[in-house]
Amino acid sequence: MNYKTNPWTLVFTIIFTAVIVSGVIFLWQNKEEEKTTRTTSTQLSSGDPVDISEIKEECPQNWTRYESENFSFCYNNLWGKPTYTDETHLNGTGKLFKIAFANEEYHSFDNAPSTPQLWWETKDFSPYVADYMTTCYKCINFDQSEPEIIFAIGYEEKNATIQKLILDNKKALRIETDYIEEMFEQGKINRLTYLIPNAFTDYHFKAVVSFRKFEELDTLMKTLTFNN
Repeated sequence: MNYKTNPWTLVFTIIFTAVIVSGVIFLWQNKEEEKTTRTTSTQLSSGDPVDISEIKEECPQNWTRYESENFSFCYNNLWGKPTYTDETHLNGTGKLFKIAFANEEYHSFDNAPSTPQLWWETKDFSPYVADYMTTCYKCINFDQSEPEIIFAIGYEEKNATIQKLILDNKKALRIETDYIEEMFEQGKINRLTYLIPNAFTDYHFKAVVSFRKFEELDTLMKTLTFNN
């Protein structure tokens, strides 16, 4: 006796199998998304520093690696040529150096450079001019909470947000500020600043840019490596 398969039974079986497979894939994707969300949330929370250094050494497309005796980093070609200058104060103490870029601009609406500035100073640096704004690197204690660090470095009135990070095995601070500077009559200051105490040899390191360009400085800092 010959049995004929009902075509509707075959169609129903195919549809039912497709639904089951789709459901399994959907549940797996949801678990992966939840895992990613938990990871991102952990990175943004307070507590121990988060390591954001890049494992790979390649620069992003249209970026170039800058090499110096003490450190190297990748920069965006649109910023122009990087320029090194000795900013040490004539009658001050210690040494101060800077790297800026040819296409840098300053705007009064945020009083911050449009391209990153990189600064490094000896631990004994003390300016001669009284109106030079210094950073109290020795005040930074990574065992403290973010609010405690904000107070310790004198940023409590700068509407500051701080995140503790690890950059090339160095403890660092990522600081967002948005405030009005009345003491030196600078007006509104909206910046992203990185501070790395004891970055190399006898030097502290700082990077700053207009907060409008925060993504570009974040990228640069992920490629930063020190030669010690």
